[in-house]
Amino acid sequence: MKILQQLTKINFFRSFSVLASGTMVGQLLMILMSPVITRLYSKEEFGIYATYAALVAVISVIAVLRYELAIPLAKTEFELSRLVLVCLASLMLFSIVLFAAVLLLFDQITEHLHLEPVMAYLLPFGILVSGLIGILNFFSLFHKRYSVLSFSKVSHSLTHVLFQLIAYSLGSIALALGQFLGKCVALVVLIYRNGALIRNLELKIPLNSLTSTAREYRRFPLFSTWAGFFNALGDQFPFVALTVLFNPAAAGLFALTHRVLSLPMAMISSLVGDIFYSNSTAHLNAGTFKASFFETYRALSALITGPCLILALLSPDLFAFVFGEPWRDSGVFAQYMIAFIYANFIAGPLSSVLSLFSKDHEFMVFNIVLLVLRVAALLIGAYMASLNMAIALFCAVGALCNFLLLIRLVYLSGNTAVALIHNSLIPIFINLVLAIPIIWAVYKPLTGFNWWAAVLVSIFIMAAYALIILAKQIHKIQPRQGL
Repeated sequence: MKILQQLTKINFFRSFSVLASGTMVGQLLMILMSPVITRLYSKEEFGIYATYAALVAVISVIAVLRYELAIPLAKTEFELSRLVLVCLASLMLFSIVLFAAVLLLFDQITEHLHLEPVMAYLLPFGILVSGLIGILNFFSLFHKRYSVLSFSKVSHSLTHVLFQLIAYSLGSIALALGQFLGKCVALVVLIYRNGALIRNLELKIPLNSLTSTAREYRRFPLFSTWAGFFNALGDQFPFVALTVLFNPAAAGLFALTHRVLSLPMAMISSLVGDIFYSNSTAHLNAGTFKASFFETYRALSALITGPCLILALLSPDLFAFVFGEPWRDSGVFAQYMIAFIYANFIAGPLSSVLSLFSKDHEFMVFNIVLLVLRVAALLIGAYMASLNMAIALFCAVGALCNFLLLIRLVYLSGNTAVALIHNSLIPIFINLVLAIPIIWAVYKPLTGFNWWAAVLVSIFIMAAYALIILAKQIHKIQPRQGL
């Protein structure tokens, strides 16, 4: 309690906790409602929605040409106004072109991507709203309106889930409309809560001043756009590819696995990564960066080993029990993903080392290579007419690339492969000991109450161990200068 009181006095921690709470509540709400959603919608409907959501996520990244990233860098209110207008102009022009493209390619979009006609028409509007939310998110960050950002995220998730529960009779259309309406509510919240600040924007700005601003910040469309696009494409393209190469049901099964596993784990790993990055400069100056990297790596390894062991032993049965028997294959996909989840959970937060040592180009090459290999993996699986092989190869190349990235990060930090192995084996051994009740329950085998008792006891102990590790990481949060 005393530690918590000390932490809440730190401005950075307060800002971080407000921002994180909105994201975490929204994600938890989506995850908690998943067992209900999977019983209201079929795998095919979930897959069609996953394809639509992936298209929105990928295209939204380039809709504003990443000019929104420059908004927090504005030095004056007038410069802020110019940047906001440049963002709006880019978004409107892009949305018009996209709407025309949808009308022109309407038949191909609905036929090859299996989208409902309503969803095809909804696509450009969904991207327009997403772009406006992105602009207002950075506008709120400029003014340090963290509570507004948090409230908008919760409002989005709540509306999204409620509409999907109420309108389930519409099938995949309800899933897409739920996301769209959730974004609309989030947009209204951002506009309403920032109303006074928005009215203060200078709107009568000459065209030559706006073009000058666009040129001044051209590095964002020239470089950040492509980096963001490849990153988003790497995350989202499997849903579209599985729909095209196999069927919407395959995309639906994989989408559930991704939703249940990747999102909550990404929240935890990004928390540790933010803490590591926020302290990196101080550790570099003090000559303690090597030890800081070593300790963060060990913490990440300890946090992810337990969930990976649980997935390896129980995921098909757990997915069938929680989401319904038709979704058992999602649990099988989870087992294929174990090595990738482990490597990505550790390498992702530590990849900031590349920026610290001016190796950003290596991360771009990594993302391109990973994307090419993933496409090849899915194509090989489709050629073999085996969905399981496609998913297994997809996860295998992801795991391999992330392990190679991890080795590169270890050496950049000044550590060695011996340290990598040492910091992996100790958490694995500890979690194996903690998982003995689960192993006993699976291989005994136990049934009924005894099975659940053994599993829950083991999960509780492993969760307690992970919380202790996470608490130690949070205790390292230091205030950023200027916050």
